[in-house]
Amino acid sequence: MAELIIDDKTYQAKATFKFEKLANERYSESGGQDIGGFMSIYLGLLQFDSLSLLAFWDCALQHYKKDRPSIDAIEDKLEELIEEDSEQPFKDVFGVLDDSGFFRKRVKDIWTELEKEEPEREEETPEQAKEREDQKKMIEFMKKRREELKEQTSTK
Repeated sequence: MAELIIDDKTYQAKATFKFEKLANERYSESGGQDIGGFMSIYLGLLQFDSLSLLAFWDCALQHYKKDRPSIDAIEDKLEELIEEDSEQPFKDVFGVLDDSGFFRKRVKDIWTELEKEEPEREEETPEQAKEREDQKKMIEFMKKRREELKEQTSTK
């Protein structure tokens, strides 16, 4: 269980409806395609993006309602933790989403979709071939990062 200790109070992360609702309200991205808040946070954690770590905790503590720490307090604690160990705070939280019963199907679908290999086309341009190869490399990178993040040791 991932937790944060702020001002001598322990807060436990939860991935629930409240997490998803707040994630979609605050952290959805649009661009070439709309990416929901959960997906944005999940993919950001895979990239060790500190703002995604902050977004995770913002959403994961939503169930505390009035007793939840401020975003500034969360940010200050995360800065402290990242200064101690730049990877561990990501490892501590990644499993909450990756192994969550609440998000299990969505995570499975993400990886199923990513692992679909685009076949070579007969009349593929050099640019298309390079794009396909780059995509393969990115997926391999993400798989390795996922395994690295799943090597969870301690929680703080």
